[in-house]
Amino acid sequence: MTSTIAAFEDVTTAVKPQVFRRRWLRSLLEDARFFEGAGGPFDSAAVINAGVARIREGFRVLVFPEGTRSPSGQLHHFGRAAFEIACQADVPVIPVVIRCEPVWLSKEFGLFSPRAELPRMRLEALPPIYPTDCQRSSRK
Repeated sequence: MTSTIAAFEDVTTAVKPQVFRRRWLRSLLEDARFFEGAGGPFDSAAVINAGVARIREGFRVLVFPEGTRSPSGQLHHFGRAAFEIACQADVPVIPVVIRCEPVWLSKEFGLFSPRAELPRMRLEALPPIYPTDCQRSSRK
């Protein structure tokens, strides 16, 4: 996440509640305009509202559509948060493909068991998806 945020200007994102609520870290995250992510299915509205608010402040909002790290070579189901934020803020979603070789900080190789080889990360921006492309519906 941090390397992706460092690649673009004025980017913010939702932070896992267990991390966001740490007393020693929260003020730093809030000052950077990060916001608390969803801790459960009933937290989605707060995350969407915070994302829309950050866009109105001039930030780009980075959303990882799976909400967690993927298993090696697979993708989890995508959530609708990015598209709902885009629809409400009337901004495009710009999909970004992230490739990292070798895989780094995956579920198989965590922070305390990193690979010996340094990773190489590539970001590829795909064509934007506009809310009007989907009749302003995140369900579509």
